Amino acid sequence: MPDDLRPIIKKREIWVSYGTDSFAAAKQRHHREMAVVDALFADARKRLAAGGESPGITRKEAARLAQATVDDIHHAARAWFHDEEKRLLERWRAAGSHDGGAALEREEGLHALQDDQAAVHGPGGEEWAAEEARRALAARNLALPPGALFAEAVEAFHAAAKEAVDRAVQRWAGLPPEPPRDGRFADVTAGSPAPTPPPPAVTLGALIDAYMAAPERARLAPKTKAKYSGFRRVLCDLLGGETRAATITREDCRRAQALLLALPANAAQRYPDLEAKRAAEAAQRDGVRPMHPKTVGNHLDFLASVFKWGLKERVIRMADGNPAEGLNIATVKTVTASGEKRRPFAPAELTAIFARPLFTGCKDDDNGYDTPGPNRPRRGRFWVPLLGLFAGLRLNEACQLRVEDVREVDGVPVIYVRAEADGQRLKTQAAERRVPVHPELVRIGFLHLVSRQRATGHDRLFPELPAGKLGNYSDPFSKWFGRFLEKAGVTARGVVFHSFRHTFRDRMTEAGIPDSVADLLGGWSSASSKSEGSRYGEGGSIRFLAEHVARIVHPGLDLSHLYPSRDPEAAAAQAKVTLGSV
Repeated sequence: MPDDLRPIIKKREIWVSYGTDSFAAAKQRHHREMAVVDALFADARKRLAAGGESPGITRKEAARLAQATVDDIHHAARAWFHDEEKRLLERWRAAGSHDGGAALEREEGLHALQDDQAAVHGPGGEEWAAEEARRALAARNLALPPGALFAEAVEAFHAAAKEAVDRAVQRWAGLPPEPPRDGRFADVTAGSPAPTPPPPAVTLGALIDAYMAAPERARLAPKTKAKYSGFRRVLCDLLGGETRAATITREDCRRAQALLLALPANAAQRYPDLEAKRAAEAAQRDGVRPMHPKTVGNHLDFLASVFKWGLKERVIRMADGNPAEGLNIATVKTVTASGEKRRPFAPAELTAIFARPLFTGCKDDDNGYDTPGPNRPRRGRFWVPLLGLFAGLRLNEACQLRVEDVREVDGVPVIYVRAEADGQRLKTQAAERRVPVHPELVRIGFLHLVSRQRATGHDRLFPELPAGKLGNYSDPFSKWFGRFLEKAGVTARGVVFHSFRHTFRDRMTEAGIPDSVADLLGGWSSASSKSEGSRYGEGGSIRFLAEHVARIVHPGLDLSHLYPSRDPEAAAAQAKVTLGSV
C-alpha cells in the first residue's frame, strides 16, 4: 500500500483469496483484481487531493469502477441467455411430468409466457434489459457507464431476452423449433457448455503494476523501484491510467513522446498541482528547460517493456503488436545530435576540479569545502573523485566501500568491488570485480586511509557519507558533486561524476590495454570479458592486472600537490600502513 494512501484507505495491505487451485483461473482473476485495486487507489488519490474529507469508496465499490468492455457485455448477455434457457427448459419439463394435469399446466404456462413475450417485445422491454444488464455486469464487478457501452448492453440483453422467450413459447406450444432469430445466440442451448468469459481487459495502470510485481522483478533495488514508480505516474498521466491497455495505439504513444520531450525535469516538484500533460504545457510557457532526452528515452523504453511483457504473458492482446516498440530510436538520435551525452572530462576540467580548495586547503570538507583555509581533510569527498578517476569506480561503488574491501593479494593492494555487506549494491553482475590500486592513489595516501580506518575500528571506508532515502550512498553525494562542479566552473552539458568512468576507459584505450582486460577492470559486460574472464580472475593474474593499471596516465594532470610530502602529518602517517591480506 502506498504510504500516502494509507490514511485514506485505512489499510496497510490488501489481501484477496482467488478461491481456486487453478493457475490459469488465478491468473485471470489476478489481473481483474489489479484493475480493482488500481481503481481504489485512483479514488483515494482524488480524495487526498481534496483534503481527504470526502467519504471513500469501499473495495467492493472500487471493483465496480473496473469498466466493462464490449466483449464483457456480449459474454454477460450470452451467459444470461444460457442460464435462462436452462431455467425455462426445466420449467417446461416439470410441467409435463404431472399425471393428468400436464396439459392444463402447460396451457397455463404458455399463456404466461405469451404475456412475457409481449412485454419483452413491447416498449418496456428495453427498460427491463437495462436493469438486467446492470445487475449481471455488477455481479462480475464491472461498471456500465452511460453512452455507447450502455446502449450496447441494453441492445444485447434485450436481444437475449427476446430470443429466450420466443424459443420458450415455441417449445410450450408444441411447435417445431425455428432457426435462431439472433445469430449471437445460435450456438447457445440449455445443454451447451457455459460461454467462456473473455480475457480480462486490463487498464494501463494495472498492466504496469502487474509488470512491476512479476517474480523476475522481485529483487529490484529500491532506487529502481522508485524510478519505475515515477515512470508509472507520468505515463498514466499522459496516456490515462484507467485506459484499457489493449486500446492504446502507436499514435497515442507518439503523442506521449512529444509531451515527454517538453516535460521538465522534476516536474512533480516544479508543478505539484498539475498532471504531466499540463506540466509540459506550463514548462513551455515558462521557458523551463525540458528533461534530458535520455530520460525521455528511459520512459519510452519502460513503456515498451511493459507492453512486451503483457503480450508475452498474454495479459493483453494487441492486433498491431507493441505500440511503443522502437520509439526510443528517435530520442537517442536527439541525444546524439544535441551533444548532451555523458562524456569524459577534458584535461583542463580535471585540473580545475583538483585545484579547488577541497584539494589544496579549505576551511573544512563540510560547508566550507570551497572556502580557502589551512585544513586538508581527506575523507569521502576528497577520495571518491580520485577513485572514479584512477579505479573507474561508479559513484555508489566508491561511496559504499568498506575497510575489508581493500586487501593485499600476492603483494598487490586490491580494491574489491562487491556487495557482501548490508547496504552494498552492485549495478550488474559484471560489476563485481577486483581492481589493483593505482600507483598514483598509493602516492596520494589511499592505503594510509585504509590503515587508519582499520585501526580506529570503522567498518566503512567513508563512514561520514550518508545514504539516501532509498539506501544508496550515491544519491546525496551526486547532488553535492553537482554543486562542486559548478563552483569549479565545470558546467558543460554531459559532464557528471560518471564522466570519471568515461575518462578511465579512454585512458585505458590510449594505454593499449585490451578490451577484455578493460572490461574486467571497469566491470563492463562483454562477450570478450566472458570468454577470457577466467584468465584474469584469480591467483597470480592480479599482478597482470596491476601492470595494466599502472599504465593508465592522465596527460597534463599534475596531482603532486596531493602527495603527503607536502603535508608532514600525512607523510608521517603514510609510513605506517597495514593492510589485510588474502
